Amino acid sequence: MNTGNVSIGYTSDTNYIKSYSTPEGIKEMGRRGPIMDLLEVVDYRRDIKEMFSQVDVLIANVTSHNVYAHRHITTLGLPHLLQGSKVKLCFITHFNHCCLRPEDLRPAMAAYVENRSGVRTLYAADGAVYDIEAILKQLAENSTG
Repeated sequence: MNTGNVSIGYTSDTNYIKSYSTPEGIKEMGRRGPIMDLLEVVDYRRDIKEMFSQVDVLIANVTSHNVYAHRHITTLGLPHLLQGSKVKLCFITHFNHCCLRPEDLRPAMAAYVENRSGVRTLYAADGAVYDIEAILKQLAENSTG
């Protein structure tokens, strides 16, 4: 979506990581089970990276940190997607219940993505309102000043 000043992308439900390296070697993304001991993403959905690396703001459906990666983007894969992109601001949303209870993991998940990617990352919260243009303006001012 392009508002004239800002382009926004929304990932919906989709996988991203195809294979990844671990201390034991390269593993293919299976249909079940968590991603454990990820060192780096080896193969990924290039169509997804190409499409979403061109937007200013990305809203990413991220259900968890390391599970359901066969059908969802995770916080392990999202930094890879954001690296080298034009994305200035990322929102993560669509969290699985395990990310909310018994402990709210959303702040840590957003911080992980931001620290790994260098892209400002916020998490969506019910009822929250964000002034995207104001956030982008502040980010631009911080990077030049």
